[in-house]
This record gives sequence, structure tokens and C-alpha cells, in this order.
Amino acid sequence: MTRPDVPPGSPWGSGGPWSGPVPLRRGLRQMRGALLVMLALPLAPALLINLIGGSGRQMVGTLLGIGGIVLALRALRGGHGRHRAAILMGVGTGLLALMAAQVPVLGAVIFGAMAWFGTSLLYEGVPDAEPAPAPPPPPAPDPFAAPRARLTALA
Repeated sequence: MTRPDVPPGSPWGSGGPWSGPVPLRRGLRQMRGALLVMLALPLAPALLINLIGGSGRQMVGTLLGIGGIVLALRALRGGHGRHRAAILMGVGTGLLALMAAQVPVLGAVIFGAMAWFGTSLLYEGVPDAEPAPAPPPPPAPDPFAAPRARLTALA
């Protein structure tokens, strides 16, 4: 995937920031999902206000919204891909809008779709994580194990 808007000689390479040198890619992968955490920061005071106010439905909605964002962050960092993270972000935002902000159902679906679309655009160029290396195969059985055991028993 080449990007014509990246100037030639850029340290990022022709594929954007995710295809640059290894230290740059490693730094960007460690920062993966940092924007999702920043989006969730205003939910902590909202949860505290709902807890003090005693409104159960709004408190549960805020917790579900925070949970959706946390699961989206885990999906991004765990290498499950940006598609799953975008879906989780959309579901969390839709539940948050429906229950905590008391938006009608159609509005909550629209907010969830906007969050899904925004997250999928935000992490468009992010490659999926490399799969874990396969475990080494077990050692081959020793063909002389039985005769050695017999010799040890005779001795």
C-alpha cells in the first residue's frame, strides 16, 4: 500500500508511519490505543457524579461505555485487529448514549455507528499484530530407550 502524500525520503517510508524503521514502528505500537484512553477520560467524573446522584441506569450505562472502550483497547493491544476494536468501540458508545445520556434508540445507534466508523478510520493503516511463534516440536522419542532400560535392569 503506497501513499502518494508521503514525501520522498520521509523516515516513515512509502506506506506511512506503520511501515517505517523498526524503532519507530515499535514506539507507535506501544502507543496504540492511547487516543481511546483519552476519549474515556471524561467518563470517570461522569461515573462519580452518577454514583453520588444514585441514578442506577446512568451508572450502569457509564460502566458499559467504559467497558466497551477498555475491551476495544485490549483488542488493539492484544493483536485482535482494528475491526474488532472498532466494533467494540461502537457498541460501547451506543450503550453509553442509550443508557447514560438517555438518547433515543435511533440516536444511540447513530452514535455507535459514528464511533465505529471513526475508530476504523483512525486505525486504518495499523497492521494486525504478528501471530505468536509456534511452540517448538517435542523431541523425537529415543529408539534405544527400551533396550537401555533392559540393560539397566539386568545390571
